[in-house]
Order: sequence, then C-alpha cells, then structure tokens
Amino acid sequence: MNSYYKGIFAENLAKILLLLKGYKIIDKRFKSRLGEVDIICLKKGVMIFVEVKQRRDKLQFFDIINAKQKNRIIKASQVFLKKNNLHDVQMRFDVIFITLPFYIKHIKNAFWAD
Repeated sequence: MNSYYKGIFAENLAKILLLLKGYKIIDKRFKSRLGEVDIICLKKGVMIFVEVKQRRDKLQFFDIINAKQKNRIIKASQVFLKKNNLHDVQMRFDVIFITLPFYIKHIKNAFWAD
C-alpha cells in the first residue's frame, strides 16, 4: 500500500475513533488555497479541526507537526468558518497520531491559533 492509501486508511480510522467518542463529523479533507484540514467535527458546541498523522513507528511521534503545517491548518480553519458563516465559535485543534498496525493517540488541544 502506498503512502497516499495509508493516509486515507489512517483518516478513516481517525473518523471511526471520533465517532465512537461521540464527535459529529462535519467535513473531511476540507481544502482551500491556504491549506487543508483532514477532519472537521463538532462535540459539545466546540468546532474541532483535526490533523491526522500516520507514521511507521512511534519514534516519529515527536516530529508530528511543524509550524508551517500548523499555520496552514489554522488558515484553512479560518476559511472554513468564514465560508460557513460561523462567528464566535469555540474551537480547538487536535492531532490524531496513528502507526500501523493500530497504535492511535488522540491529542486534544495539540496547538492553538495565535
């Protein structure tokens, strides 16, 4: 399986995890010219923008997301909110880290928008 399909598989695992935890999936693979968000979901009135990272092993966990990636996710989230006319929404940014076979770590509030 090539890396594209591993990424799709990881995103599907992440969606299942989120659904099992009671999150409502609003959108997936949201793209704008400024960036992309893998999963957008809602739980208890909080809009959650989720980045899914699939790696070969847990040792790669520490380089999970860099400042440039964070910036692109934040900008894409702002486009999503504006496009959907959502104002004064409580939001957060999560990361779901997946290694195959099947280690999954959900990091809530992984980073913040400045």
